Amino acid sequence: MTEKETRAEQIRAYENRDELQPGDVLILVCSDTMGGGELAVFALPSGEKLILPQDRGKSLSKGDSLRLRCAAVATGKNGYGRFVDYVFTAEDGRTIRINGPDAQALSEKRRQPVVIRNLDIPILQEVMGCMQGVKQAEQRRQWQKDRLTRMTQSLTGMPGGGGPKGLDSAIAAMDELSREEVAAYTDYATQLRLAERILNEIPSAQMRSLVTLKYVMNRPDREIRDALAMTRGAYERTKRRIEQAERMTKVEWPERYQLEEDSEEG
Repeated sequence: MTEKETRAEQIRAYENRDELQPGDVLILVCSDTMGGGELAVFALPSGEKLILPQDRGKSLSKGDSLRLRCAAVATGKNGYGRFVDYVFTAEDGRTIRINGPDAQALSEKRRQPVVIRNLDIPILQEVMGCMQGVKQAEQRRQWQKDRLTRMTQSLTGMPGGGGPKGLDSAIAAMDELSREEVAAYTDYATQLRLAERILNEIPSAQMRSLVTLKYVMNRPDREIRDALAMTRGAYERTKRRIEQAERMTKVEWPERYQLEEDSEEG
């Protein structure tokens, strides 16, 4: 890598330093062996090679994987600027330090889809869909209303004219749209009541805002973090707690927000 590319990678790693946390898993795949099998070679995304002594109890061959668990996140500054490295512990107890961009690219959690277990989240996400249904029904009704207006304006008043062409079908369509619009409003109101019940069960006003912005309004993560003045790490940890809990009432909310809420009540 050139000096410019190295600097860019380190800046990117430092900006994303909260994306990997202690406890996260990284998988290395052995690309070759050296020294008669005494050393295992791992190819990193940056093009660098990581060469490690073999674990005597479990030698790796080409294609075998080594599972590492993040033990610490190390940040600092060198001639290229600020950087972040991740310190991993191997299954045999060895400590291995890997550059931030390489570690993030190899992280197991980046390759696996996020499974949302919270049963309240799909209910909250339905609110916007129901609102769109109301808007679409209103737009179709307005189009039919404009169509009837144009037909009315085309009346000549001459006897035997029989009225504008398509008038009966337009009136029938308006009647059908009226029923559709009522159904859309009913669905929307029902979904809003369900969402309100879920949100009112969240003990902190700030956490209610986070859930509303993320799962009802579908706003970008960066926008939510900025609005709530949360660091990337705090936001991601809170989001994981929300998505992996069974319900909002089961979420282990950050203690800081619980204490703030308790003090407001007192």
